[in-house]
Amino acid sequence: MKQKWVVKPPPPLNEHEVAYIELGRMKAWVDRKLVRLIYACWKRGWETEMCCEEIFPGMAQIEFRRFPYVKEFAEAVAIADVDWDVIEEAVQTQAHGDALWMFQYGYQLDGRSLWVSEMMNSVLFPLAFTPMFLSCITKE
Repeated sequence: MKQKWVVKPPPPLNEHEVAYIELGRMKAWVDRKLVRLIYACWKRGWETEMCCEEIFPGMAQIEFRRFPYVKEFAEAVAIADVDWDVIEEAVQTQAHGDALWMFQYGYQLDGRSLWVSEMMNSVLFPLAFTPMFLSCITKE
C-alpha cells in the first residue's frame, strides 16, 4: 500500500509540526518526527491512540490502543543498537515530578530496559532512538 502523508501546519492545539497519515482505517495527525515510526507500527497492526515527539525534552511517547502492542513494540526494538542506559537516565532526568509515576517500570528484555506504562498503554523513549527503532520494526 502506498504511503500517504501530507505536511500541514499543526492544528491549533498542537505545538509540533504534524503530518496527516492514513493506512486502511487508521488516520491521524502525527508529530512529524514520528510519522515513519507510527506508520510502521500501523503496518504491523499496532494501533495507536496518540504520540508526541517531545513529551519531555528529548523524549518521545507513543500510546498504543492495547497493552499487547506495547509489549510487541518492546520486543521488536529490543535488537536496536542503542545505549539502553540512556533511556533510564533520560527518563529520570527529563520526566520528573508527577509525570514519572505513569511510567512505573522499565520493560526488561535481554537486559535492555524500555520505559512503559501499562496503565496508559504507552512507551517512552529518547527521540534520537527513532531511526534505530524504525529499522527494527521494518525488518522482515
